[in-house]
Amino acid sequence: MKIIKQIKQLEAFRKAQQEGDAHNVLENLLADGAHFLSAGLDAELPDLPGKTFKDLANALLIKDLETERAILLNELQMALVLEHATIPPYLTALYTLGTCQSWQAVEALRSVAVEEMLHLTLVANLMNALGGQPATDGADFIPNYPSPLPLNIDGISVSLIGFSQEAMAQGCAIERPRGFDLSHLFQTKIDYADMTIGEFYLRIEARLRYLVELYGDAVVFIGDRQRQVTQGFYYDGAGATFPIFDIHSAILALQTIRHQGEGAHDTIWTGNRAQYKGFPEVAHFYRFNEVLKGQSYVYGDTIDSGPTGKKFVVEWDKAIRIKANSKLADYEDAPEILAAAKAFNQAYCDFLRTLNSAFNGSPELLQPGIGTMFNLKDLFLRLVNNPLPGQGNEGLHAAPTFEYVAAQGSQAEQSSSNPIQEKKMPMHNHLPSVPAPLSMPFYYASLNNCVVHYLVDPKNVEPYLKGTVLLPALFDGKACVAFNFQAYTGQFSGAVDQPPAEWGTSAYGITQEVELNIVAYPASQKDNLPQVSFEQWVMGEEQSKLMGNHRVWVPCDSPPAIQAGEELFGEPKFLTSFGVNIPSFNPVRNPNVAGYEAQWVQAWGFKVNDPTDAKLDIFTCILDVSDMQSVPGNISSITEYGMHDKQPIACRWNILQPLKTYFLPTPCSEKNSVSRVKLTYGQSTHPMKTDMEKLIGDSPAVAVQTFISDPAAIQSRAVFIK
Repeated sequence: MKIIKQIKQLEAFRKAQQEGDAHNVLENLLADGAHFLSAGLDAELPDLPGKTFKDLANALLIKDLETERAILLNELQMALVLEHATIPPYLTALYTLGTCQSWQAVEALRSVAVEEMLHLTLVANLMNALGGQPATDGADFIPNYPSPLPLNIDGISVSLIGFSQEAMAQGCAIERPRGFDLSHLFQTKIDYADMTIGEFYLRIEARLRYLVELYGDAVVFIGDRQRQVTQGFYYDGAGATFPIFDIHSAILALQTIRHQGEGAHDTIWTGNRAQYKGFPEVAHFYRFNEVLKGQSYVYGDTIDSGPTGKKFVVEWDKAIRIKANSKLADYEDAPEILAAAKAFNQAYCDFLRTLNSAFNGSPELLQPGIGTMFNLKDLFLRLVNNPLPGQGNEGLHAAPTFEYVAAQGSQAEQSSSNPIQEKKMPMHNHLPSVPAPLSMPFYYASLNNCVVHYLVDPKNVEPYLKGTVLLPALFDGKACVAFNFQAYTGQFSGAVDQPPAEWGTSAYGITQEVELNIVAYPASQKDNLPQVSFEQWVMGEEQSKLMGNHRVWVPCDSPPAIQAGEELFGEPKFLTSFGVNIPSFNPVRNPNVAGYEAQWVQAWGFKVNDPTDAKLDIFTCILDVSDMQSVPGNISSITEYGMHDKQPIACRWNILQPLKTYFLPTPCSEKNSVSRVKLTYGQSTHPMKTDMEKLIGDSPAVAVQTFISDPAAIQSRAVFIK
């Protein structure tokens, strides 16, 4: 049954308890499948007819309340470690898919990773309900891969291996369902290696049922309810979390973990594929098994039948081959790879520290924390895009090592690396002020963007970086200058509780602007700057993000955007108008041609007018790359350098989808970059024109990147009706 429905059943039962109608409502809910509400010791153990939770509790030789509370909290802390131990292997397989075009593999690995986070959260909620303190920030929380599962449960060793049949088989081994074994389940002296994950959780459930039967909910669940991570704080559509403060919610949490992992004892389904005969949702083992078999489960399939649905192809050979179970020591002869691996480990451990805060009194941190887990993809790909040097590593790439790193600036780190403690600047002093009514970040509702790149003599750009803290980035001895045309929209709210008479006339702002940029980096980071080619930088492979845009001029047609750019980033903006003819999803039609003849604009055209005389232009650019094949690339996050209160600053600009990237032929080609990109300087005397002539002159463009936001809605053509 889908967890959302179960949460609603739980809420309905609690409401009935408050209204004194629990008995009748309970009967109806049990008939509707809410078996977790059957919370007594007389309930039968799953898949073991005739055996009850009372039988299991008696076998556990349960002691006094506080001794049992300590046992439960210790086992639940081990459960936290256990649920997390599978996440790095699943992320490693997910982010080494390479060019493998299998959405089934992507969805299986991604959804399971998110649901493991749900399990982690439910375990933390249960610990908090019992008065414990979940811990995810210790050095012993991350396994030393290859490693047995925590407690050596199930006798499985887990490795960090790239996407492959071996990786999916490992996932199946971790999540494999097994019928409950009485000899394992009822052992008094526990041997975790003989036990499945499902049996481990079933013993925890038996302890809880026994304690509540003996002492009651109020005595067992003594934790602060404010520490609970509730549904509003959870990330993604793969499930939902809920507060735990009684035996019914505790059982629902434990059963959710068991069923989503191994599956229920008699079915492969965990939710809406069985319930709605629609989109797939099978337990973790079966999701991995689908990918291994190259075939989907469909409604009616069983454990014995295996998948009988549509077959699909998994391009195993397109995956990125990595060195399994890499360690930082493996990268000592490759300084750039070593630095990238250390950066990933720092970011991942910071993510675990965020989780620790979320589970210990700041639940609002969970949602951005899980989002951060997937934002680690950029750091991950920065590693796996690097081939490993050295003999024996032919064809292998680097990969994250998932090794523990102390928090930057922690007392332990400072005392070991620098006995003299420096006074830290308060965080607010690192952040420039944001004057009202402006706020950050700014979200774009839509964006059309066209970037034209040039490689020029470094002497052209050096005068424009004097007096800054920046140096020009060089690619094979050439500096990079680019201009980009942007047409974007933003949505805006009025003031909170503003009366209707004071509302604005539009919720939208529309802006057009052009940035003239020099690619540069902070001089202080010269020794840390990665050596990459121009092509690698444009495609977004340079992940230190030290290279960024120094804006020389930014003509713009929106006064509010000019104010924001100047006050927040010190952008050299000025107000002017534009002439524009760019591609769009909407065709153009000649009104003088009969019939419905539609054509689409292929070329990008934009003209920047003189701010005092619109009849004169600073420059005009017309480019047509419609005959070329683009490659997807994304230079984001794009670092943008500026000034604020006479201090240098940096910020990031993110385009959330790939750009179409075109690397232009050399001038000696039959149809070269000069014919595809036509840049002409106008009659304006504005200094931007002079600066463009000095920076770019008649240099040929070397690359073009374009981006057009997807439509949000479509209005279709009308038809006649009778």
